[in-house]
Amino acid sequence: MTDERQTELRRLVDQWIEETDDWFRTDDIWRQFNVITVKGKNTVWQRLKEHTVAGRVKKRGLRYRSVRRELESIDIFAPANFVSIKFPFQLEKYIRVTDGGLIVMAGGKEAGKTGILLNTAYLNMYDWETHYFDSESGGTLLGERLLALDPDLPNPLPFQIKHCARNFSDAIVPGAFNIVDYLDLGSQYQIVGDELLSIVEALGGKGVAVVALQKPPPARTKEGKLIMRDLGYGGLPSIHRAQVALSLDPGKIKIIAAKSRTNPKVNPVNKTFTFRWDNKGANILDIKDEAGQGLFAEEELPF
Repeated sequence: MTDERQTELRRLVDQWIEETDDWFRTDDIWRQFNVITVKGKNTVWQRLKEHTVAGRVKKRGLRYRSVRRELESIDIFAPANFVSIKFPFQLEKYIRVTDGGLIVMAGGKEAGKTGILLNTAYLNMYDWETHYFDSESGGTLLGERLLALDPDLPNPLPFQIKHCARNFSDAIVPGAFNIVDYLDLGSQYQIVGDELLSIVEALGGKGVAVVALQKPPPARTKEGKLIMRDLGYGGLPSIHRAQVALSLDPGKIKIIAAKSRTNPKVNPVNKTFTFRWDNKGANILDIKDEAGQGLFAEEELPF
């Protein structure tokens, strides 16, 4: 390796560190810049070591990450940036979401995740630029439900439906209403939190993302009693970034986390509604709260 090539390789390592926010390994740099000689690989390793000693790079095992010390200031006196969203079950009477917010809904298999998400898209399609990312249903099944919801839907639809089964953060549209049906990471449940963070970062503080997750099946005690789960695969990290978290079971939906209340006097956490679907799994019928009352108790209506 010539001195010129070695100097250029050190510059490329500096550039990589400047432009890369995620964790990386030395072989990521080797592949990117076609480093195949022992001397070249040692040059990369030595340059990373220099940055690590200088505090510009953090090292953990075989992985490295750039250190970012420039942080954005937060102005608590800026105008509130709550956005107007319509939810099934009129959940907006209980919870609020800010611009750039994430809503997570965990649902068991056949609990009705797609039905809830299609209703959410339908309620907001004229107020928001809405993008629906479908991972498995396809046009025929989605069309059957949407036309059962509203037989007079215009063609083309007032919102976009696109197939997306992975890398959802690449598809997110900042400033828009994004619906992910659903985030399936196979067996890699440990990265659910990271994927949701990537979605929030893709919003860039503008718009909203509603993301559905799969829930594990109910647990069973030694006595045979079923214990329903509230969280999706990924556990607690799956709701760390969420402003609102919902848990969906057949015929029942519950608010399990809410960072902001529409009415400060009404705590929405654990608020539960029961319902049933029509025979197409499209229209939500017979909605009752946990007290058996129709939708909302009068004394709990906000303001």
